[in-house]
Amino acid sequence: YSMGGYGAMIFGGAGLAEEALQHPRAPEGGSLARHLAGSKTHAALRDPRLCAIMPIGPWGNGQAMWDADGLAQMDTPLFMMAGTVDDVSDYAAMRRLFTGCASDRYLLSFINAGHNAAAPIPAPLESWAHSDLLGWAPFQHYADPVWDTLRMNNIAQHYAAAFMGMHLRGDDTAGMLDGADWPGFAPGSAAGLRLEHLPAGPAPDKPKRKTT
Repeated sequence: YSMGGYGAMIFGGAGLAEEALQHPRAPEGGSLARHLAGSKTHAALRDPRLCAIMPIGPWGNGQAMWDADGLAQMDTPLFMMAGTVDDVSDYAAMRRLFTGCASDRYLLSFINAGHNAAAPIPAPLESWAHSDLLGWAPFQHYADPVWDTLRMNNIAQHYAAAFMGMHLRGDDTAGMLDGADWPGFAPGSAAGLRLEHLPAGPAPDKPKRKTT
């Protein structure tokens, strides 16, 4: 999730752009150079046991951490989740990750959700109270103002089980991902979701998509 998604992209094969070394938050000493696209050190990072990745709200592409050449090296099957109004990782930038990779890939968009789309961390009870120090309730750091946390958790669990089951266990779960009628969901319960799929290779003009 977020910075974890950034790490998953690198581990999955998306080497960084040269520009990433000049980012204001880049560590001193040029240590990010080990992850540059095309470098021997980044190639050595690849692990043949890695079957698939599922980044949620991955940070970095809105900060020019990747370029087209680096993304084109990302060939690990991918299922990304993102909120369409995410202003932290930048939804448009995450879409460019989705279209720019070379792997078989999916993008599940939570319409009108922010950076907490898919709700990876439930809000602790202490976060509900207003903080005089912050001037706002820390609940906002964990939850989404539009989407219910439990519903997002259940949706994320459904797709994680289907996608990882297919790639890690060899289960026949493709229908749970590409079925015409949102299999696994009660009628109407998939409202506000958009699922897109691109097969391995360069992106076509229009991804296959399903919206409700």
